[in-house]
Amino acid sequence: MVTYDTLAANVDWRIAGSTLLLFFIVSRVLKFIRGLKAVSWLPGLRTALEQPEGLLPTGRWNPGLYLIWNERFTLYQKWNSETVSIVPFLTGKPAIYTSSLEVTRQIVGGGPKSAWVKPELSSRATNIWGDNVLSTNNPEWRKHRRILGPAFTQTSTYVHVWSTTHRIYHEMTASEGWDASDEVEIQVLQKLTTKFALNVILASGFGIALPWDTPPGQGGEVNLQQALRAFADNVTYFIFAPEWVQRLPFPWFKKLAAGRRVLAEYMRSQVEERRAEIRGGAEVKSDVFSLLVRANEEEEGKLKLSDTEVIGNVFSLMFAGHETTAHTFSVVLGLLGIYPDVQQEMYEEVINVVGNRDPVYDDFGKLQKILALFYESVRLYPSAYMLLRQAAEDTVLTIPEDGWGPGTRSIAIEKGTQAVIDIVGIQLNPRYFTDPEKFDPSRWYGVSSDSETVSAWSIGPRTCIGRKFAFVEAVCFLTLLIREWYVEPIMKPGETTAEWRERIMVPKLMITLSVGNMPIRLKRRASRGQ
Repeated sequence: MVTYDTLAANVDWRIAGSTLLLFFIVSRVLKFIRGLKAVSWLPGLRTALEQPEGLLPTGRWNPGLYLIWNERFTLYQKWNSETVSIVPFLTGKPAIYTSSLEVTRQIVGGGPKSAWVKPELSSRATNIWGDNVLSTNNPEWRKHRRILGPAFTQTSTYVHVWSTTHRIYHEMTASEGWDASDEVEIQVLQKLTTKFALNVILASGFGIALPWDTPPGQGGEVNLQQALRAFADNVTYFIFAPEWVQRLPFPWFKKLAAGRRVLAEYMRSQVEERRAEIRGGAEVKSDVFSLLVRANEEEEGKLKLSDTEVIGNVFSLMFAGHETTAHTFSVVLGLLGIYPDVQQEMYEEVINVVGNRDPVYDDFGKLQKILALFYESVRLYPSAYMLLRQAAEDTVLTIPEDGWGPGTRSIAIEKGTQAVIDIVGIQLNPRYFTDPEKFDPSRWYGVSSDSETVSAWSIGPRTCIGRKFAFVEAVCFLTLLIREWYVEPIMKPGETTAEWRERIMVPKLMITLSVGNMPIRLKRRASRGQ
């Protein structure tokens, strides 16, 4: 009788191991060939792993955005093309990376029959509270966009954003003691800009007037304000931590879970309360949440959003806007401190348009240089530094025939292939921007906000619906601050502004792009004879 022990004794484990290794190598070679075929053998990087952007360390074996940011156009120049491929041979899907607006337009152009969809990874950050306009694909996306549209096309929305920004700016300066000082030192600017942007979004988005100095909850309980801040500050945890981790009985986990519970209960109650007000004939409030509930009430049947979709839309738009706007405000002030000539030009426009009176929303269209300053800062440091798409079916892309040449050729892209729209690469592409590394707000003078060169908010039909919200908030905030304060960096002894920028304004690529803790000094303009 042959037993397992007898068979085991007769097996040459070295041969078995070699056979398994051979099978593994062959499977990886076949996978690699299939990956090359999926991108039509487009030249590019051949790596071990697929890079989950921003999550793993990067290097030659696992490049991610290491090459795209730190080596800028080395990736594209090496293969003489604005569109290259990255094909992993151990694990992961093949991908194309592009810094071409023309190719980007084909991928994100939308349309009912678009072959490209948002993959699950790119939607996870915005889908925590429910399906929404940022996470869904056609035809669901069109339903969400139709209902959100009225809230973002009414002039009253932006008048409300402007007045809210104005009010919170003065609350901040009073609470932080700036009103009684001629000079203010801020060691970590992001702490203020994050708090400021959050307060503006809560008031304009939800109708929640959050005091600048929020009192703590009673008896150790989490109040609404703390819940909102905890969610905003720990959104990465909510996105990536498994459910079982979120239920672990540790104080920090329990506090975050309690905060999420408070937030969910509050939002559900607000949907019901505002729906009842609308049905009772009450005047609709000016915040985006109220306008969205009203628009949803006016729809019927399949076009209506569920309560979770209403909440999901407001949270995805408002919290995405809060984080990106906060980081950009820090970048703008840092750049103003480095370039005093630009700062002076901005100050002169503010004085010419506003003078000493309170700025109002009607000034928005006249403060074109301030808006250009915002565009240029986002161009160099785009908070949303990439867009992800995936081919839902076999499709075709048209790319330049020879590098950046005038001719074109078509390449077949197989279903499942990833596409990474490199916003950094587009905005540093010398074909679109002369001297792209230079900080030059004047390049935007006279450029319409609808121009595709303003690509940091995406392009085409799926351009960010909340972008004007950010523009209005930014122009109001910067107008108020520039008129009153002169900005300069706090530097180490003997340090130059170029060295300060190199030390402080180093991009950090996580869910969004940010920079290092930024120390600046504000000097009241009246005390400088201006």
